[in-house]
Amino acid sequence: MSTTAPKQTKPSPDFPLTWHPSGYWCKKVNGKLHYFGQRNSTPQVALAEWIRDRDYILAGAPRPSCVDGMTLKQGLNRFLNDRDAKVKRGDLTQRSMVDYQQECKAFLEVVGGSRQLSSITPTDFKRYRDSMIGVPPTIAGRVSRMRVAFRWLVEMEFVEKVTFGPEFKLPTAKSMRLHRETLGKRMFSAAQVKLLIDNASDGLKGAIVLGLNAAFGNSDIERVRVKHLDGEFHCYAREKTGIKRRCWLWPETLELLDLSGDRLFNLNAQKIDRDFRALRDSLGMTEGFYSLRRTFATIASDTLDQPAIDLVMGHSNASMSALYRQEVSDDRVKAVCSHVRDWYLKEVD
Repeated sequence: MSTTAPKQTKPSPDFPLTWHPSGYWCKKVNGKLHYFGQRNSTPQVALAEWIRDRDYILAGAPRPSCVDGMTLKQGLNRFLNDRDAKVKRGDLTQRSMVDYQQECKAFLEVVGGSRQLSSITPTDFKRYRDSMIGVPPTIAGRVSRMRVAFRWLVEMEFVEKVTFGPEFKLPTAKSMRLHRETLGKRMFSAAQVKLLIDNASDGLKGAIVLGLNAAFGNSDIERVRVKHLDGEFHCYAREKTGIKRRCWLWPETLELLDLSGDRLFNLNAQKIDRDFRALRDSLGMTEGFYSLRRTFATIASDTLDQPAIDLVMGHSNASMSALYRQEVSDDRVKAVCSHVRDWYLKEVD
């Protein structure tokens, strides 16, 4: 499922199609791109498909080859090419791209890549759903990704319609609640945070402090830059949501930041996750790095200033009061972050 393709040149100046970086020959008609042939197919194959479908395209009608001729593998490859373009534009994270690649590969293994895209039925989706193993949140993510893929194929008119059926749904709210109950309280005590910090390498130590101070996940720490600093504050918007966020940084956090280059830490999300898991395992703990964010949210809630907490965490709020609220003062943001710091220092002193 490679997302790169070697460039091809037109066989002649008057060749009606253009090579697209996604690996297909294409032509724009009435502002919309249409793709021809299979990925990396020869110009002659793509041209034959253009000639066959030309009258339909010019008339704005559905292409017979899209509805009846495209295989499942071809369709999902085109979807992945679109996701890859979103990564390049900054509209999708690389982690999400990897998840989509793995999900599409798994779907092809269960259903069969040579199947006609238009032949996929609710029975196929049920068979794939039955093959899934994991906890409800994992299942929810996998189902959601495949629903996104097939809805995109319909919107792009690669297939006329898709019926998921009654079985290919997200886990019920009840099953999600019951799963959360089995996990218990998912946060760190101040003593556990101190133990982690005392035993962490220099780079990971800074990441842990920033995780608790600013409610950063490991991907946030990879992407935050020196340019996002504003004195004692950071003003980094989460790439996952694009929502504005602002946080007062503890003195202990500022001391650990590397301001010599562009990045605050020379760590990527995968390394933070891997090194943190090794560290917590060695200390007999079970929670992952993201539970630092949960710890911040839990302790900060004692301030009862939810708008300031939302601003630090990058959470959206669609309430009417949030729509009318124009800003949250830095004093309120500092108060929330100071409360978490005071909790930590009090518990470990």
